[in-house]
Amino acid sequence: MAKPSTPNKRGNAPAAPASRDLLDMLDDFFLRREKFFLWLSIVLALLFSLLLFDVKPSVGGDDSAYVQRAYDLVHDFTYPTFQGPLYPMFLAPFVALFGIRLVLFKTLSLLLMLVHTWFFFRAFRGRVPAHALAFSLLLTSINSYLLYFASQTYSEALFFFLQSVFFFYFFKHFIPPQGQELPAFALRQDAKAFAGLGGLLLLMGLSRSIGYAALGGIALYFALMADWRRLGASVASFGLFAGAFALLKRLLWGGGELQFESQANTLFLKEPYYPDRGYEDFAGYLGRIVENSLQYFGKFFYVISGYVDPMGTTSVGLTLLTYVMLLGGLVVIFRRNRHLLFVAAYLLAMLGVSFLMLQKIFTQGRFLYVFFPLMVLFLFSSFHYASKGLSKWAQVLTVAFVAWLFAGTFKVLSTEVRENRPVLQANLAGNLLAGYSPDWQNYILMSQYAAQNLPDSVRIGCRKPSISFLYGNRPFSGIFTVPSEDADTLLMELREREIRYIIMGNLRKYETHKTEFTINTIHRYLGNIAQKYPEKVRQLHVIGTDEEAYLFEVIQ
Repeated sequence: MAKPSTPNKRGNAPAAPASRDLLDMLDDFFLRREKFFLWLSIVLALLFSLLLFDVKPSVGGDDSAYVQRAYDLVHDFTYPTFQGPLYPMFLAPFVALFGIRLVLFKTLSLLLMLVHTWFFFRAFRGRVPAHALAFSLLLTSINSYLLYFASQTYSEALFFFLQSVFFFYFFKHFIPPQGQELPAFALRQDAKAFAGLGGLLLLMGLSRSIGYAALGGIALYFALMADWRRLGASVASFGLFAGAFALLKRLLWGGGELQFESQANTLFLKEPYYPDRGYEDFAGYLGRIVENSLQYFGKFFYVISGYVDPMGTTSVGLTLLTYVMLLGGLVVIFRRNRHLLFVAAYLLAMLGVSFLMLQKIFTQGRFLYVFFPLMVLFLFSSFHYASKGLSKWAQVLTVAFVAWLFAGTFKVLSTEVRENRPVLQANLAGNLLAGYSPDWQNYILMSQYAAQNLPDSVRIGCRKPSISFLYGNRPFSGIFTVPSEDADTLLMELREREIRYIIMGNLRKYETHKTEFTINTIHRYLGNIAQKYPEKVRQLHVIGTDEEAYLFEVIQ
């Protein structure tokens, strides 16, 4: 690889006085005020996070599940399976000390997001163009889609924090300033640095399963650098930490796998809710890559930018545009900035694995949002390098693109703040169901009714057990699939799981508006039983006059 030009004290190649242009002036402006813009970004993120604060659990259920797993870890010492165990472990001490306190847990998420901003600045300060870093910090500090996680108990806030620490650490130990080279590899000298890297990789993977793909980004970068010893040492360090954790897990909980056993099995299936349809084939994985590219590059990247409706369709044109910008940016920075080259390797590994493994039914914007700050930083920086030496209009277009993103982002932010104000006021006044649609209000009220009116000794089945747990203050049993259409098989499963009562809601398939489509797992489950044995399914209670929730007893 050709050696980059000599940097200035912040790592950016200096421009000759006679060739100063718009980008040089922007860099000088933000470089002199870099700490001001850091703290401005933190203050804006704090302010708008509070204005967007949501005291309720989301209807997705995953955020509630993390809290329930933390509760189970504290009270039953149950290992947090399926999703990343680190976040429930992080919450566990607070659950042990204070019980289930959602506002406290959400405040921790807010703090993690703010600390992420600080580490993100520290990681890239002096390593990318100063204006690109400032624009990225400011843009993400007013992005309502990212600030959403500052008041949720999803694992995203923890992952944001770990990801920014990871970049800060990797740049400090493994990528020298522009124009310099790393010292020759020496295991004894570098052992501590690799130990820290292996530990961080394990934490990222334990936070979210995609975090393990960061090792692929490291391997790709060191391969591009032809630094095979550091590549091998990185893999070995992670292997040692992963093996140590697996051993600890076996000693404490009796299982040696890292985690995600059931989650991984689900991802390999063609249809996660129909396991009898078998496992995905090669053509299916190619189809996932295409479909996920359309969803995440052709829709969600522009949803978070404020220019595409979340309920809108995907766009082939936007998908190709995103690929062109990212791959074009890689070509532009390849020999110019090793820090951005590592960002590209990291994004390629993380997004590549995500697009390969995620099924369409699990499509959610939040799988892309954790990478959005890195993506815009990469794009802003590559635009900077691409437009250097071109006409002033090329640089004006670069600034115009940034302004376009800010305009769309602020438009969405102002709308979200305005809509959240009455909901937040009602929640703080004691109406904890304000902000939920009628289907969810009825479901939650039925969960509370069942918890209060059925004996503690019986098990209650439902589609969203973690949400029912938070509102009913007792465990519920999840019914997520219909494993068979045979009534006797279904009755046997209920008997084995000791489920005697079942809540059936009319939960919307599309959260924002009512349609004829609902999450119908419980409907199909009970319908198969009632069709053969109508006397075995007895309705006990109903709540609501529209989008009702029902409580049934299944008589064995």
